[in-house]
Amino acid sequence: MGTYGLAASRRTFVLVTPENHIVARAARSEAALAAMLGELTYPPATQIVVEERLLRELPGTGRALVAHHVCIVPDGLVDALYTVASRHRRSPRTTAALLARVPSAGWFSCDIRRREPGSERQTQLF
Repeated sequence: MGTYGLAASRRTFVLVTPENHIVARAARSEAALAAMLGELTYPPATQIVVEERLLRELPGTGRALVAHHVCIVPDGLVDALYTVASRHRRSPRTTAALLARVPSAGWFSCDIRRREPGSERQTQLF
């Protein structure tokens, strides 16, 4: 299963592979994010990993991700990983790459909430 990390800066969204390769960038809006994800050609089993903070601060993100497999990582876990890896500067690209790696580490599986593609009503629970 392919995994991408999604993070946002003040102006853009960035989608990154676990190897820190940028897949796509989009303006920070629900429409731009939905268009970016709609144009991607990736296997159907691909999952997109987001930080819970992103869904909370930008509600449109959840609506744009409704048609995708999503892994939601708690804010505290991401903050803790950055504390351990303090040599890394926190930027949207490094955050997205870090998020994309989290599901492959089995010891974090109990902290991750997974959401399968579904109706728009499901995103309101997040």
